[in-house]
Amino acid sequence: MEPSDFPTRETVYTKIRADLDQYGWSLISSIYRDELFTHTVGLSWGYEHQEIELIGLNQEIAAMLLNELARRVVNGEKLHANCHFEDIVDGVDLILVENPIDPLGKPMTNGRLRLVWPDENNLYPWQKGCEEECLIQQRFPDSTMPERDTCEAYALLEQATLR
Repeated sequence: MEPSDFPTRETVYTKIRADLDQYGWSLISSIYRDELFTHTVGLSWGYEHQEIELIGLNQEIAAMLLNELARRVVNGEKLHANCHFEDIVDGVDLILVENPIDPLGKPMTNGRLRLVWPDENNLYPWQKGCEEECLIQQRFPDSTMPERDTCEAYALLEQATLR
């Protein structure tokens, strides 16, 4: 995806507001360090639950996984670090982790949960021998990611004033 493929800021705000009205959450995808990063918006505001993020999977798969977890939160399930999900993708154990450490940066401090997926050999990023493409999950968006928090805050503020 090229930066020119991304929608305008106003289009993103409009979609987030519409999703919050219809579903109670929304998803935002962006490119971070050449990898697709997708996360929920609205779980903390509407359900007092940590937002959930995922890095390195295509938009369609990321949306399917995060929407499933968001539906569970909306239905009252409290997700936390070390939750395992073997019932979302057949034969794959997905794990929620908190505060992943970026080897190139500092620990994440914004309280999100990261959904982590194994490589083709069922190895996770913290296990020896994990495939390179799976290791990118140890990275996380930080202050070098432009306008992420501003975009979320603006959309949530707009949503709050509409209620």
